[in-house]
Amino acid sequence: MSVRFDEYFERLSEQRFKALVQDGSDLVAILDPDANYKYVSPTSKSILGIDPEQFIGKNAFDFIHREDLEQVISQFRLLSEQKRVKIRPFRFKGIDGHYHWIETIITDMTDDIVVAGIVANSRDVTRRIEEEIKTQNVIDRLREIAWMQAHQVRAPLANIMGLSKLLWNGVEDSSRESLQHLTRSAEELDGIIKDIIRKAERLT
Repeated sequence: MSVRFDEYFERLSEQRFKALVQDGSDLVAILDPDANYKYVSPTSKSILGIDPEQFIGKNAFDFIHREDLEQVISQFRLLSEQKRVKIRPFRFKGIDGHYHWIETIITDMTDDIVVAGIVANSRDVTRRIEEEIKTQNVIDRLREIAWMQAHQVRAPLANIMGLSKLLWNGVEDSSRESLQHLTRSAEELDGIIKDIIRKAERLT
């Protein structure tokens, strides 16, 4: 029996799509407009430890960490205005409730005869995000230390600068040079502390 061109094209497209999602290293899923799973690539086993069949019929939002859920839903809804949306990294539940950081690009292909859904192409970025969090924690700690040290030193320094100004009127000429040196040194130290505070505030 002969096969019509449109049927042949559909089968060919389907074969190419399956080859793409099964041979790739990313996690590929097809969702309906309500984010229910219609298809999940075999890579779900190696990435999340979960067989792809276990996702079918379940809602993707149920696997997302509650602290990230609002952000993901908000970005998912952008598909009503855009064809393609990149969702910022979020935590996705894998086997035994362990969360992975996932970066996802969703594409509306509901009008494609082969796909007929929303394609979610995801990548596990757990290592990268954990390193970024670790680095940010170090920066925050350094900023806190710099701020505390600088402000703790500035308090007695401000007293020294204030007292030195008061002493100018009653000091003898022979001592003015020493007092002037003390005042200048205090002002220089104050400038250094202010510079430390400015640099600490610029840490990102």
